[in-house]
Amino acid sequence: MKIVDHYSYPAIVTYFDNGSTETYFPDFDIYTGSEDDKDLMKYAKELLSVLIEGILDDEEFLPEPSKLQDLTLQDNERTMLVEVFVPSEINIKKNVSVYPCVVRHEDGVYYANFPDFDACFTDAESLDELFVNTKEVLNGLINTIYENDMDVPMPSEADDIKLKSGEFLILVKADLSRNMIENAYIKSDEKYYKDLVKRASDMEK
Repeated sequence: MKIVDHYSYPAIVTYFDNGSTETYFPDFDIYTGSEDDKDLMKYAKELLSVLIEGILDDEEFLPEPSKLQDLTLQDNERTMLVEVFVPSEINIKKNVSVYPCVVRHEDGVYYANFPDFDACFTDAESLDELFVNTKEVLNGLINTIYENDMDVPMPSEADDIKLKSGEFLILVKADLSRNMIENAYIKSDEKYYKDLVKRASDMEK
């Protein structure tokens, strides 16, 4: 498992009669425009990078990317997948790890659980409440694991999570102390663990 540093989100590009274009990210409800399509991807990547870095910096949630085939298009529109690189050192420096959380909506209630932990779940009547509850229960569990000198698992890759019908995924940030990073047993190869600790040390110099 590697710390996420590449993010891909779909965009809808609209072509206007005057030659200008507009790029829309439906998962963030945000636009960027260009006088032509020459630097279309460049501007889209710049916007997405700034947006994701800002969300991570504010410790908010990144939405699950929509599927290209699910987007509805007009005759003058097309889709494109925009991938950006956000250095994983950002999360290491902030002592943060991001865990996938599976959510389902049933009978007016949102139920959430973290597949990387045996018993880490919560529920809420609204998404806003759920975002608060998931972060609280995740950080509470990790603190308990740390206090009991137990193993803290690395987060699973979001793409590896198998979702059932009606389920969706959110990413929840967990705040990790420097000591937790050093003492936790990272469920990965030894070289990756040593690299992780070294990079965390380098960021503090």
